[in-house]
Amino acid sequence: MAADDIRLNAKIEAHDLSGIVENKLAKVVAVLNTLTASKNIQSLDVEGGKDLINQSQQSTADITEGYFWLDKDGTTVWNSIFATNQTLQEEYGKLNLNFRAYFIEPKETGQPYYSSVVESLDGIPRIYFSMPVLSDEDKSFKGVLVAAIKSTTLAEQVKQELFPGIESRVSLIDRNGVFMYNANTSWIGRTIYGEEVRTEIERSLSLDSTQISKIYNEILQGKSGSVDAVATSTQIMTTIAYQPVFLYNQQDRDDHHHLFTVIISIPHILAEDVVLLIDQQRIYSTVIVTGIGIIAIGIAIVVLMWNKKLREVVSKRTAELREANEQLKIREDLQKEFINIAAHELRTPIQPILGLADIKELQLQDDRKGGGEEIKITKDEMNIIIRNAKRLEKLSSDILEIARIESGNLRLNLQEFDLNNDVIMPLVKDLQNSMNGKDLKINLSIQGGKKMPVKGDVNRITQALWNLLDNALKFTDKGSISIIAKKENDYIVITVKDTGSGINSKILPRLFTRFATMSEKGTGIGLYISKKIVEAHGGKISGQNNEDGPGASFSISLPMYYNNNGDGDDDGGGKKEGEEEYLRFREKEEEQVRAKTWPDISSMRIFS
Repeated sequence: MAADDIRLNAKIEAHDLSGIVENKLAKVVAVLNTLTASKNIQSLDVEGGKDLINQSQQSTADITEGYFWLDKDGTTVWNSIFATNQTLQEEYGKLNLNFRAYFIEPKETGQPYYSSVVESLDGIPRIYFSMPVLSDEDKSFKGVLVAAIKSTTLAEQVKQELFPGIESRVSLIDRNGVFMYNANTSWIGRTIYGEEVRTEIERSLSLDSTQISKIYNEILQGKSGSVDAVATSTQIMTTIAYQPVFLYNQQDRDDHHHLFTVIISIPHILAEDVVLLIDQQRIYSTVIVTGIGIIAIGIAIVVLMWNKKLREVVSKRTAELREANEQLKIREDLQKEFINIAAHELRTPIQPILGLADIKELQLQDDRKGGGEEIKITKDEMNIIIRNAKRLEKLSSDILEIARIESGNLRLNLQEFDLNNDVIMPLVKDLQNSMNGKDLKINLSIQGGKKMPVKGDVNRITQALWNLLDNALKFTDKGSISIIAKKENDYIVITVKDTGSGINSKILPRLFTRFATMSEKGTGIGLYISKKIVEAHGGKISGQNNEDGPGASFSISLPMYYNNNGDGDDDGGGKKEGEEEYLRFREKEEEQVRAKTWPDISSMRIFS
């Protein structure tokens, strides 16, 4: 466990150090992006551009040596170093650098350029980031902005971020394998493939050439990893972790450039001490076990049996806690889902009512200025208020229904009735009255006899079937809505078929779940309530898109009721043995539902 902790710490430290370097370099790239997009640079305003470049250098002075601006021919327009050194300005003020890679690549590709460690004209190793200046209008090339970073400055930044005591165990290598930082200063500027460096690594660690080559390849390819090796001088196990430093595109994280690799090695000093203590304890335990003999074996058996039983108990309790935790998460998600959707749906009908109230209040104020105390309200305005108030009433009723269903308090008032005359025919009339001018044809087909006896809650079944008819009316603008009722194998099947827009393929797998909707015309509550009502009566509900044309079809099947005299319908029929069993829920008062199972909507604040 101690060794695993050390391995993990090595990876974490390498990752954190890599992230620090990435953040510092990303800041430089952000400054370059800002400069290339500025109007002063775009319009070749030298004086304005100078000020921006000088200010940018001040903001990143901890890592950059300077920023310089090259025109489209590669000639130096301005360098932030000139601001403090007039001599350099006179000497290099019009220096042409069109032969350098940080000018050529942005000019040819129109893309940023990020160099590895290169030796500059003055012999100092540096890293260069450059961005092309492209016209906003036609994307023509107008020059390049370059940031220069001394490799020694970057190395010092890395050293400052190290935890105390690990400076000697960190290296920084560029993407070409050149050491930028190492405790052995003689390695700085050399490549990891150098004979002296490779020989020293093989001599100091128990790694063969194949292992070293594998590590080198992963480092140069920008991969992260770790390896354990024994230090030959101390015979202590050491974990070596390496983590690449990437520069990411802000718009696309998959577009990134490998710049450097951070390498950190941590010896297993604590682990070695623990191993020694374990060995000593093992010898001591062996002596005790040998001395005690059979008694110790007996005690060990008892302890093992007790531990086994304890593990079983702990495992069982853990499983119960995990299950309880999952249930709590599900309830929390459901509550959040309810609040979000209820807030949105309640706000929609409230806004027109409040809007009309505000308008009438303003009209009343205007009338009062003229001495009047009354305002007029049009029929259309009253219809808006009534329609949205009814929508609020329907929404609150549906939410209360969900509360009853979720808490197991759905109330069923069972009685015998005729599904055709008591439910279907009245709903067809309601459907015709609710068409609001739509040019739709309503088709009704009763098959297998007009009398369709059912035992159940007539109001609940009416509610379930109306939800299907209401959905068909909402999503059908032309064509027809067909209601087909027939008897099949002791069941009455009612099918509602429309020629509307159909069911969205994304909604189809979760059609009868709560709030399953992708339309602004519905809340996704009605089908869920219908499903629960039908299932509570021992029936089934299904829905699918039509195969023979546009639209969708929904079907409800309910058990047919046979009375004790055996006269189930007007077509005759034998007496059935017994009756269908119906699922009954415990009955509680509506106030208990509000108080214990669902939030009180009347006191809820709605936030947009």
